[in-house]
Amino acid sequence: MHAQIKHDYVWLFGPEGPYGTMLDFGNPGTDQNPVDLPFYLGMESAMISNKDGYLKYYTSGCSIADVSNEILPGADSLNPGYYYENYCSFGGNYVSGNQSMVWLPQDSKYQLVYKHEDIYFNPNNTVTYITDALLFTEIYNNVVTVVNKPILTDTLSFATLAMVPGTSDHRSWVVTPLDSSDIYYIVGITENTTFDIAKQKYPEIIRRNHNGDVAKFSPDGSMYIGYESAYLDQSLKVFSFDRESGNLEYLFSLPHPEETTSLVGGIEFSPSGRFLYVSTWSTIYQYDMEASDIETSKTVVAEYDGFVDLFPSTFHVMQRGPDCRIYINSPNSNKYLHVMMHPDVKGPDCEVRQHEIKLYYNHQISMPYFPNYRLGTGEPVCDSTLSLPTSIPVVSLPEEGLRIWPNPASGDCRVMLAPGVLRMAVTLDVVDLWGRSVLTRDLTTNYEEVIPIDVSLLIPGVYFIRVIGRHGERWVERLVVE
Repeated sequence: MHAQIKHDYVWLFGPEGPYGTMLDFGNPGTDQNPVDLPFYLGMESAMISNKDGYLKYYTSGCSIADVSNEILPGADSLNPGYYYENYCSFGGNYVSGNQSMVWLPQDSKYQLVYKHEDIYFNPNNTVTYITDALLFTEIYNNVVTVVNKPILTDTLSFATLAMVPGTSDHRSWVVTPLDSSDIYYIVGITENTTFDIAKQKYPEIIRRNHNGDVAKFSPDGSMYIGYESAYLDQSLKVFSFDRESGNLEYLFSLPHPEETTSLVGGIEFSPSGRFLYVSTWSTIYQYDMEASDIETSKTVVAEYDGFVDLFPSTFHVMQRGPDCRIYINSPNSNKYLHVMMHPDVKGPDCEVRQHEIKLYYNHQISMPYFPNYRLGTGEPVCDSTLSLPTSIPVVSLPEEGLRIWPNPASGDCRVMLAPGVLRMAVTLDVVDLWGRSVLTRDLTTNYEEVIPIDVSLLIPGVYFIRVIGRHGERWVERLVVE
């Protein structure tokens, strides 16, 4: 990867308390760290790194913090009103959804666009009036120069805020639909803080009130897709987009991938843009956007394996990483992320590794949204040579048996089980040259392909890792302990 345009290299995940996990795609060896947050990070989070990949700012919709985890002066009261007073004032996060905020990095500025919802009560508190707005805050040289500037006010859809870089004037395009309407706003935002607002009606489509919508632009910015997971008909709405003019043209719709709706889910494009992935609670589907019949190209690439981390670790929102992989969270609070290793490979060989990344704390349904910041810069969409943001190296799954790394080992080593072994395994033993078991692990309730083993207390020498199946099967690999 080139040395610049790494605005999406640091991801933050927050739990129910002021502790979180930082994933850093650009600094091997320090790629996962715990972090003390000054406020909660829920599903409504956004962050931005500088061009070199170092964290600059992040927000939960209430305040903006900098890299030192201190709230930036002048940015301590985003979204003022009822929700701020009842949630933000206690260190909580603003009540919004995935894709309700996005950072627009400029040469010398960092601009934040975010959705605002406020509630007004009449004097007898029997009628509630809700107003929606799109707001704007700008930071220049670490100083907040604009805060809570209204871009537009209307009854906007919950979440569903998508951004794509334009082709000129340092312009960014932000698209957001109205709630329960066939109208979309297309907003052009320049470095000089001017707004070019278009309001477009699409009578061919149906918009319905739902809090779980998501939307994504294709990596090249030529396609925009919205996903209403709670509805069967027109669940996926496909548009073309002109990054020069901002013209958004409706093309067609696809039905929900399942016969019943799902209140959770996400969408994401592969790095090339050929494949679109759609997730529901239990299944991830792949669509070939180059197929003559896109709907019939639908293929199941992953089904929930039953893993539970206090709550079921099922599928929810997806986000393409700077390493060309796709990361998937769960609609429940847990410590794990799923990873799709090869999104540009057709069918199940795209390899979805479930509960692959273990975070320090529960992520509370949080998943940052990053557009393709490298679009139009001459740099590639992503860099497949980057390692996973975890201490576990990237090791391909064995076709059969098991694989050990590092080998030789002096502290921790890891044992990766092939799918057939994982389904059958009952116990794992570390055996010395005399056949004596020196370490034993019960695998009857194990759902993880990768098993950590601490060999730091073993005498240096040659050992064997032995896995025994429920019908007496045995898989053995040699391990050298230094």
